[in-house]
Amino acid sequence: MSGTYAGSVVCDPAPGVATPPGGTFALTIDGAEASYRRQAAAGPGDPVETGTGKIGLDGQITLNGGFSGPTFQVASEYGGRVSVAGFHLAGRTVVTTRNGARTTLSCSVAFESKTSPPGQPSRRPDEPPPAPAAPPPPGQATALDGEYNGTLVCVDATDAKRRYRAAFTLVIAGTVARYQRALITTDGQPNGQFERGAGTIDASGTLRLEGIVGGSDWRIVARYGGVVSHPRPRITGSQIVTRKDGTSDTRNCMVDLEFSRPDTVASAPTAAPAQPGGSATLDGEYTGTIVCVAATDGKRAFQAVFSLTIAGTTARYQRPAIGPDGQPGGQFERGAGMIDASGALRLHGVFVASDRKIAGQYGGVVSRPRSRITGTNVLTRSDGTSDTRNCTVDLEFFR
Repeated sequence: MSGTYAGSVVCDPAPGVATPPGGTFALTIDGAEASYRRQAAAGPGDPVETGTGKIGLDGQITLNGGFSGPTFQVASEYGGRVSVAGFHLAGRTVVTTRNGARTTLSCSVAFESKTSPPGQPSRRPDEPPPAPAAPPPPGQATALDGEYNGTLVCVDATDAKRRYRAAFTLVIAGTVARYQRALITTDGQPNGQFERGAGTIDASGTLRLEGIVGGSDWRIVARYGGVVSHPRPRITGSQIVTRKDGTSDTRNCMVDLEFSRPDTVASAPTAAPAQPGGSATLDGEYTGTIVCVAATDGKRAFQAVFSLTIAGTTARYQRPAIGPDGQPGGQFERGAGMIDASGALRLHGVFVASDRKIAGQYGGVVSRPRSRITGTNVLTRSDGTSDTRNCTVDLEFFR
């Protein structure tokens, strides 16, 4: 999360204050330390409010600061949860005049993005945020736009025997990149949570990503980068796992990706109208977890990440094909189907390998922000034997 984030602050009207204070807000994070600089909207000559704070393992941040004038004193506090893709802080500002009168203002700070990319030095708290970056020239980086799917493999920096794999999705649209990967339990299974992050990609394909995920007693800060090429790029990175007791682990990671499809959801300038019978309100990407159990004895067969994309009346899905060792092997079961105006969804897909074939059928009613669909997964082996699995897919709207 280290870097500088540029935002704007707005305060609600209060009695005796003709114009609620606002202006720009620059937040700088360096590890667990944070500082900010708030410049009044009236002009650079006005007083500048500064302050400091801490960021917790789960991304929660608390800031305290203020400034003094000839006839008043200002004390402010802000709090919220930081992310690399955009976030809000809420707070209050207390203005105390020389005669003891106090006015409390409720304020909010909106941040659109990080202004210091991962791997580059952060600005000092007393530096104003830079001017917004100009939009990319027409055609810049469009050859790389789209969705890439693959497998993340990480090993412990001190013990190469400790390793894990997880599905990884990267979406590129112009100079902006976003990613997500599944969190893995100690037995190598996805737990339904995701590490998500964002970053930048330039015209040469150089990619930088940073993400964070955490709970009440742990936090993972991840950074990935490399040069993206079409259709099968490889990027590398690291993850730092920090626990509440102060212990930490570093993992060295490699991500092998393959171009999957154009990112029509994210990169289209305007949303296409829904086709007859479709529902534009459901358009977008949904991510979650599929859990399948054997139809014969109810024992769990596998658990995997599941991604569903809806556009008009058309739906597409994919999920990693799980190998005999219970780990995703970098291949995918993919399929498509239809969805009507009521949200009723039907999907059919297949995965074929040299020694087995998997046919999937899923259906249900989709709603936002969370929905559940069900289906079957039929595994047929090269020796003619087969297994049927009953599956449940829990989904959450992603973007």
